[in-house]
This record gives sequence, C-alpha cells and structure tokens, in this order.
Amino acid sequence: MNILLIDPSPIVRECVALLLRARKDRVQVAASAEEGRAYLATYPIELIIIDPEIDAGEGLELIRVIRHDPKLGATPLLVLTHAKDKSIILQLVELGVSHCLLKSNFSIDAFCKRLAIASKSHPRPIEQDPGPADPDAIAPQDAPGGAVTASMTRVELPTTAQAVQGLKELKPVVARKDLLQRLQDVSELRAISPAVANVMRLAGRKETSTAALVKAVRVDHAIALKVIKLANSSAYTRGDPVTSVKDAVVRIGTDSIRQAVTNIGIIDQLSATSVLPGFSPGLFWEHAIAVAITAAELARQTREIEPDQAFTMGLLHDIGRILLAEAIPDQYAAVAQQAKSLSLPLEQLEKRMLLMTHAEVAQEILRTWGMPRELMDPIVYHHLSMSNIRSASPKHANAIAIVALADRLVHAMEIGASGNDAIYPTEDFFEALRLPPETLSTLAEKIPEMTDDLKIAMLAGSDSSPTLSRVSAALPPLLYVSSSPSDAIRLVMSPDGQSPEDPPTLAVVRLRAADERASLTSVLLDLEREAGIAPLPVLMLSPAGNLLIQENHLQGRAHATLALPTTRERVRDGIESLCSASRQASDARHAA
Repeated sequence: MNILLIDPSPIVRECVALLLRARKDRVQVAASAEEGRAYLATYPIELIIIDPEIDAGEGLELIRVIRHDPKLGATPLLVLTHAKDKSIILQLVELGVSHCLLKSNFSIDAFCKRLAIASKSHPRPIEQDPGPADPDAIAPQDAPGGAVTASMTRVELPTTAQAVQGLKELKPVVARKDLLQRLQDVSELRAISPAVANVMRLAGRKETSTAALVKAVRVDHAIALKVIKLANSSAYTRGDPVTSVKDAVVRIGTDSIRQAVTNIGIIDQLSATSVLPGFSPGLFWEHAIAVAITAAELARQTREIEPDQAFTMGLLHDIGRILLAEAIPDQYAAVAQQAKSLSLPLEQLEKRMLLMTHAEVAQEILRTWGMPRELMDPIVYHHLSMSNIRSASPKHANAIAIVALADRLVHAMEIGASGNDAIYPTEDFFEALRLPPETLSTLAEKIPEMTDDLKIAMLAGSDSSPTLSRVSAALPPLLYVSSSPSDAIRLVMSPDGQSPEDPPTLAVVRLRAADERASLTSVLLDLEREAGIAPLPVLMLSPAGNLLIQENHLQGRAHATLALPTTRERVRDGIESLCSASRQASDARHAA
C-alpha cells in the first residue's frame, strides 16, 4: 500500500515509517503540510496518516482540502495526534474522520488494528474498468462495436541477464599487481605540487595568519589567478569583484581556502589526461564540478557534513578514472568499449576486467596523498546502493549518500561526461537523507547555471576547455509516469527543447514495486484520457525489469521492459524499437 505520513516529529516519523515498511508498505514521509501537499499532487496515495496540529493547525486545513477534493476525498485517513481539545476532535468528526489514535496511547498493537480498519474503509474509486479480479490475468478489452482490440505486442529488448552473461565471459586484461604498480607510478608523477601542499599545510594550522596564506598562494601564479576567479564566482560572490589574492583569500575564508586550493591543484595536475576515447578532460571535469556543487547544496540542506568538504568529495568522486586512463590507456579503452557494447554501468566492467573499480583505485591513491578516511569513504562507496552503503561504512553513511545522490542527479541532468552512460534510481537516497520532494526540481533548475559559472574559474588556463556545453540526448515527446517526486529519471525523460505542446508518442512507466502496478496504471490511463490520445506504446522500468502495468491495459500496446540501473543508450534504443513496432502495427491495421 502507498502511504503518506505527515507528522512534525522526527521521532514519530522515523518509528511509524519503520513499522509501516516492516509491513511491506511503501511510505512517503512529510514534515510539514506543504510537503504533504507536494506528495499528494505527484504521488498516488492510498492511505494518509496525519497529525492535524502540524504547522499550527495547517494539518487540519489540509484534511479539509483532502476531504473536499474529488480525487482524494475517499482516500482512507488515520489521524495521529496529541490533541485532547474537544473543538479539534469535533472538527475532525465534521470532516468525516473516524479513525483517530492519541499519541499518548500509542502502541504497536493499537496502531496496527486502527490501520487495518482505516485501510479497509472508503475504498478509493477507480474510474476506468479495473479488469479481471486476478491482476495478473490477461483479458482483452471489448472495443466499440464488440470488436476485440489487437493482442499485446511485446518488444524484446536486450536484457540485463544477457548483458551480465556477456560480462561473465570476459577475462581480466591486466594483472592486479601490474595495475597497482602503474598506478603508483602515475600518482608519483601527478603528485600534488609543492605550492599546493604548502597552502594545505598552512591552512591546516590554526595559528596561520591571512598574510602567510596569501604569500603561499601567490607563489603559483596560475593557482593565484584561479583563486581570484573562484572568489568572484557564484559560489562566493558578495559585493564588488575582488582583484587581489588577499581579498580573494579573505572572501573565501581561511577555513575554506585549504580545500579550494587543493581542488584547483588536483585539476591542474590531472587535467591533461584524456579520460576515455571520445571524452575530453573538459567534459570530465565539468561533470565532476557539477557533482561537487550538487553535493555542497545537499550538505547545506541536510547539515550532515560541511559544504566545503562535500564539494571536495564530489569533485574527486571519479578521480580513479583519470588515473586508470593514464596508467593503462589501451586496456581502459577496451573496458569502456565493452561497457558501451553491453550497455552496462562502467564500474561493473572495471571490476570484471581490471579486478578493481575506479573508486577502489581512488582509495589507493588518496591514501598515498594523506587524505582522511571521512573524505575517502564517500569517494570509494558512491556507486553502492543505500542499503550496501549502510553496511560498508555505517559511520559515514549519510556523507556517502550525499555524494552518491549528487552523482546520480548530475548523470540524470546530463552535465558533462564522466565516461559512464548509466542512469540510476534516486528515491532511496532522498528518503535516507530526508530531503523534501521539491529538492529535485530546485537542483535541476540551479545546478546547470552554477556549473557554467564555476567551471570557468576552476578550469581557466588548464588544458580543459572552460567553454563547454551540456550533453543532450534527443528523445521523442513522451508521458513519464512515476510514483515519486524524487525520481530523477524523470529528468532524463524531459530533455531541454521538448515543447509541452508536442503530443506524446509513447509512455515510460517507472515501477519500484509490484504493489504500484494498479495505481500507476490508473495514472497512465488518466493522463492519456486528459490528453485525448489513444493507448500509447509503453516502456516499463523496474529494479529487475520484470514488472508490468496491469496486463489487461497492455492490450493493443507495443510494450517493453528494462531493468535499472540502465544506460541512456539502452533507453534510447528501447524507445526507438517501441515507436517502430507501434508504427508497423498501425500500418498493418490500416492495410487490413
């Protein structure tokens, strides 16, 4: 069941959400009435749990809005409250709320009993034909005039299982011992410059004066120029432009200058490396800078780590790829080619063909550079799932989640290019970091512009061109259906330049679990009906690539499935195959 929990207390939200998830419910959590409204506007909710006293009574007003909404009015609602005020209770009764539990009397047994009663009451009406009683049965719909619609047209796409089988057949292209030795040679060659090391050393001392830091920065003219440009970028702009190293150091701050100079120095040392065939160092660093900015923004929202620290983690998250490209260029090019051929995330091919991923390579090198573990863990584990992150590094789990989510978001926004074409789910990370649902749209709006500004400061004068543009992928107009506002894959499906007036030619449905099939089928049918269009071909994305919308509504549609994570190229190929199959079926019907 899809449940929305709206409560101001973090303890209540944590405990109740944990209890609901143990029942296998899907839970969206809101800390305010405004967040609750955002979820209700974008997520198919089947039961609402709410404290009416949230936001000084805004919760009560939200209940009133829900009860008068034609689409939400019949949604089961359970009130959890401290309120003993009779006037509040009477207002709840007038609004038709019959399921209420005082927090002072809360127990797991009482809550589960009340929840069971509430969930069975006021079943939400379904406007369209619900199909057969068995949701997995295949039953054709009667068309006008008694004719039966065309049978389901399944389009077979290359599966993840086939790709994984191809992965298993590959052999390592380099011995681990040889790889480590070559990496060691590269790390010594690309070690941090003495000027940067001196600034890092001085900035790490509390007794160091601003004058001493300024003198140290001035030693390297290229770094001094970039520090001034950085101080004038959107990350630090306050007031008039600065023109001196002293003013730049003062503006950035002695606490931040150490990491700022470290970041600039690392880009300078590694910017000349050609990351992968077809990808420029500039595009690689543009991606890295975007991840750094996004991680810093997430750190400010969550207050889990310092934004400057998050920025450095984000900037260095893929540094292992540059080191691999320089240490073993031919072998790494072969790895990249296989990743493209199999349409698998690059890190999976690295593990198979190099016996270690770029993240593990970064760990080896950063250790020799003296980086602390709290900085290394988010870099090493950023490709893991949220559950595996908690197991691998429970102490730094939230810091890792920030970098992991930042990387996934930038991949979805298509800023720069890291050599990896994969797109990843994001919802678990939003939930773990307790980010509000509007975070995704806010970041998607501001990060590209911030990246354009900051990359000029950080890449100026290096071999990486600072005048880069975003990577774009042409997709036909489509409907995207998802249960979560924090699903970043929706950004991939809504590329720049697509006019909202363009009629959709297909639908993409993102299913996180089997219990979403009915609700998302309903959303898809509603959208098609509102747009006045015939049933569209549909591509369904799910964790294992085996979930479908309700099969009786697949009748007459070309459809296909893909497992997540997947690659952008595989999504494009799937969409193209579906559109082609749909056109062929339409031509055949017209010919008949």
